[in-house]
Amino acid sequence: MKRILTLLPLILFAASWPQPNWAEGTSMGTPLALVRAEAADALRLSLRQAVEMALSPHGNLQVEAARAELDGALARTDRSRSALLPHLRAALDQSRLTRNLQALGLRDEGGTFRPPDLVGPFSTFDARLRVEQTVFDWSAIKSLQAAKASLQGTRQDLERVRDLVAAEVSRLYLDALRARADVEAAQADVDLARSLLDTASRRRESGTGIRIEETRAAVQLSNQQQRLLVAQNRMGRAYLRLQRAIGADIGMPMELTDSLQSEPSPLMDAEQARQAAAQSRADLKALEEKVRSDRKRVRASWARRLPVLEAFADYGASGIYPNDSLATWTAGLHLEVPIFQGGRIGSEEAEERAALRRRQALLEDLRREIELEVRLAVTGALLAGQQVEVAEQGLNLAQEELERARRRYRSGVTGSLEVTQAQTNLERARENLNSALFEYGSAQVDLQAATGTILRDLGVAGGEEEPRHE
Repeated sequence: MKRILTLLPLILFAASWPQPNWAEGTSMGTPLALVRAEAADALRLSLRQAVEMALSPHGNLQVEAARAELDGALARTDRSRSALLPHLRAALDQSRLTRNLQALGLRDEGGTFRPPDLVGPFSTFDARLRVEQTVFDWSAIKSLQAAKASLQGTRQDLERVRDLVAAEVSRLYLDALRARADVEAAQADVDLARSLLDTASRRRESGTGIRIEETRAAVQLSNQQQRLLVAQNRMGRAYLRLQRAIGADIGMPMELTDSLQSEPSPLMDAEQARQAAAQSRADLKALEEKVRSDRKRVRASWARRLPVLEAFADYGASGIYPNDSLATWTAGLHLEVPIFQGGRIGSEEAEERAALRRRQALLEDLRREIELEVRLAVTGALLAGQQVEVAEQGLNLAQEELERARRRYRSGVTGSLEVTQAQTNLERARENLNSALFEYGSAQVDLQAATGTILRDLGVAGGEEEPRHE
């Protein structure tokens, strides 16, 4: 008795919890409003639209971060180019000063003229334009070429991020479709269990059935209602994860216009997929460009041993004051030859060579990883298609089994246990089909991601956008 009194508040709280109205046949008992497809202002999204939304400005933040990195790479390229462009400076100087002539070496040597020790104060004015131009700097030239290759690699990095985001959104969209299909299957099982409960109740009332069959049907209905709640909760979570990935407002009503399907698509063999990956994988192109950039950086480090030739010129006016100044100019060449830098050039070159070897190793590792991904994706796509065929056959057989069991039950040939078993088999067959369709869609996404063709296959425009650097 004490235990019952202790649990009484919990029992009263559970009894007061709002329950879904199963009598109305609605499948939306979840408190997450975003999964309500009936909402008039729901965001309607196909898979392609979801990917486009994720790749748009203010969409997925990984893409936005990659765009910012591209802007930074363009700025670094401009900085490298500036070393080879003319530099123009303007200066204006008006001074009043004194000078100690002895500090300048003008001392009394015993002659007839003795200069004063201190002159001034006097005024000077100078206004001048000075231009400098690098004539030859092989290190600066190679540094610019390395920066350009690095910029191209960063562009490919942006494409790589776009591919990754497209694959992530596609998988989340498929997961949301599977969750929705599970809700629909669970709702169908609830409707079926309710129908069997009605049949058992009518048989008991007519005297052709027994109480245990009605109770068994009621238990089955309760189990299916529980499965429906779990499926609805999972669907709500899947929708939230999808909204997070595409940059939509979290929790907004959303309706997915696509559905899980097993439409046959042309499959490529491993060799075709490998060739497609070699031509389309943005991460492979990005790493190849970075290897090219590292090679040029090595050459730029070695080229610091070469002389640097610069031309300079200035033109201006100088005098005591601006109104009595005269035009003056200077022009010349400046040759700088590095002789000994304390080993700095050699150490920088060794560091760049080590970075090149590391990048080359990463490139070779990536090629092997792509080979593995392609072969796994091709095999997975082939097996996933076979799984869908088997699951569809299993569903047809389970539906036929249930229909026969219901006819036998209504005619009084068998009891409700056979119907319950057939219903369980149908439930498992629906789950198997939903799982097979999801695996089939995921396998297609994996194959598209492995070959680098996911954006092309979805019909989404490429990311040939200019950096937003000013």
